Amino acid sequence: MTPNNPLVAIQCLVYNHEPYLRDCLEGFVMQQTNFQFVAIVHDDASTDGSAAIIREYEEKYPDIIKPIYEKENQWRKGTLTKLMNAGIDATGAKYVAMCEGDDYWIDPLKLQKQVDILEADESLMLCCTNCSVVDNHSVEIKPVRGGVVKNDVQGRYNLRDFFRDNHQYPTLSVVYRRTHTEEIREKYARTRNAFLGDWTLWICLLIYGDAYFLNEVTCAYRINPTSVTHSNVDARRLGLAKANFKIIPAVASILPDKYKDIKYDLTNNTAWMWFNLANAYRHQRQYIRMLGCMIVCCIKEPKMLFNKIRNRK
Repeated sequence: MTPNNPLVAIQCLVYNHEPYLRDCLEGFVMQQTNFQFVAIVHDDASTDGSAAIIREYEEKYPDIIKPIYEKENQWRKGTLTKLMNAGIDATGAKYVAMCEGDDYWIDPLKLQKQVDILEADESLMLCCTNCSVVDNHSVEIKPVRGGVVKNDVQGRYNLRDFFRDNHQYPTLSVVYRRTHTEEIREKYARTRNAFLGDWTLWICLLIYGDAYFLNEVTCAYRINPTSVTHSNVDARRLGLAKANFKIIPAVASILPDKYKDIKYDLTNNTAWMWFNLANAYRHQRQYIRMLGCMIVCCIKEPKMLFNKIRNRK
């Protein structure tokens, strides 16, 4: 990073987010920091008025809003990640913050708080926060999103904590350090899956350092019924259940030898994957396939299957 480079580059992916985009961009431009930051706002050939809104903010805040306008949808072409990485690289920023166009930040000191934490400890790779959950009208559904870290205890967490307690870092809350960039991107490319969001990215980052969880609500995660994440829930459940059989071994393959116990568990303790697949088939009313998966699950770990069924009653 040179004196002319921003300290933070915000990565913002936009596709047909017109009803929500102003909330998102306002969250960026309201940030109060003692450092320079920019927002790489990538409009992936939206067919609504998203691009016009981005141009409006680009004109009002040219030092912050740095747009990329696509004429063809890059997500469908499989080139979106490569283009976004190039945009981030061009900024020379030390840190990357993340927020998609239908989510938004509510704390004007969000970036300052997280960067202060990361600057104070170079062994930290990322900092995340808590967030609220809102509907598509920005009406709060839940004041706090559950399951970020166990019992919402603020502090430092490592890769073992991540796996043991099933951490779920809200993507819109994360700021991460741009070190080991090529190694992380290579690992992420091997493990990434559309059904898993950025779950594997957190693993790739945690290989090289720890995470810090700031237990403050700094942003709002939107339950958008038209998004890929929240539309056609049953199909998504089945897709994720199938994807686990490919992605979990891939995750095991990127872990260093010091995590050989985690590698062993990921590779050998697969009964939960068969149970999730059975449950997904149940929701699709494919009962013969469901039964086949439950038989495999029972063979692999009958106690787990019994406990799962008992807990559902």
